[in-house]
Amino acid sequence: MGYVVAPEPMAPPEEMDLLLACLKQKGIYGAAEAVTPLSCDSGYWNRFVLLARHHKLIPVVHARLKEAAGGIVPGGVLEELRRETLTVCRKSMLLASELVRVAKLMEGAGIPLLPLKGPVLSQQLYADVSRRTYGDLDLLISRECFEPAEKILTGAGYARIAPNPELRPERVAALMRRSHHFIYRNRENGALLELHFRLFPMDVGDRARLGEAERPVVAVIAGTRFHMPAPEDTLIYLCVHGAMHAWFRLQWLNDIAVLCEGERNIHWPGLLARANEMGFHLHLLQGLILANRLLGLPLHDAVREQVAGEKKLPFLVNTALREHIFPSKSMDAVFPSKAFFVKLRYRSRLSGGSGRGLRSIMGRLSPTDEDLLLFQNMKCHYGVFHVVRGLRLLNRLIRGKGRNRSTG
Repeated sequence: MGYVVAPEPMAPPEEMDLLLACLKQKGIYGAAEAVTPLSCDSGYWNRFVLLARHHKLIPVVHARLKEAAGGIVPGGVLEELRRETLTVCRKSMLLASELVRVAKLMEGAGIPLLPLKGPVLSQQLYADVSRRTYGDLDLLISRECFEPAEKILTGAGYARIAPNPELRPERVAALMRRSHHFIYRNRENGALLELHFRLFPMDVGDRARLGEAERPVVAVIAGTRFHMPAPEDTLIYLCVHGAMHAWFRLQWLNDIAVLCEGERNIHWPGLLARANEMGFHLHLLQGLILANRLLGLPLHDAVREQVAGEKKLPFLVNTALREHIFPSKSMDAVFPSKAFFVKLRYRSRLSGGSGRGLRSIMGRLSPTDEDLLLFQNMKCHYGVFHVVRGLRLLNRLIRGKGRNRSTG
């Protein structure tokens, strides 16, 4: 794997060593050596808990550290992790119950849906809806079913919060052509739900399909059966989602490692061909390399062969490691313009060919609902808002540079 080593060494913080040890399939064994020298340092443990919280790994870390022998973890730390795990569990149970309720309403109206991540993924990976941290529900429906599905959500106590409900219908329709989901909040319990009418934004890819591969999975939650994509499709989806966000949460890599370890019958040549057909082979390879490098996930020979021929992978892997997983400093805080162009270059290379790279760059200039609200009462061609978006991004960069000069 020498071809993905960064040209400059990256030293992860000591707390990260323990976090990664907790995620590796062998569990806490082998982590004691990394913990023992700092076991009395309260600052070390405070930073460790903050790190686990940021990466959405509190329940997994708590379960692994409880297994540690010899009292290497202070009791106060375990108690804090236990309390936070209970908080995650309560939220997970709320969202799982909402998933069952909404799914029954959709089924009654004849609207098929496919849950993404959330409770069903946690059930698939851990046989426990509360073992994985998630903050909302993601439901995929067909575009043709969107309007009736939205009416069902409204009747079930949900209100749309994004795009802005004050937008005129034609503006919402324009956003729908480029976006991939709308967000809703339950008025009573605060549960968040993302209603997806396509898997990813148009600038990421419009050829992605789930549920077409063989070996579909069925998850049972509170007696309700949910059809899930085949493991191969789930793996592609997880890699694309993580790569889109430059892997700033280790939870996504842990999901990939756990899925691959639990699924021994993945047909890797077929999976790679499918990802390549959808335009997501770089996303898939990047996720697998990072899971191999950080969590020790074994790579199939077919994966290694494709990795060896991809010249863009070193940049993609090292950018994720340097800027998001092992950041030495917040580049956004120090060099906001540099951070912007690094992210732009990252997204462009991740997209593959020059045409897709241009589409990714244009995606960064796609107007948001805030942009559209600026001219809510004016009849403007949709293309005008791309200019508005560009000017607002430029203004943010200039203001950011000005702030840093005055405080530096």
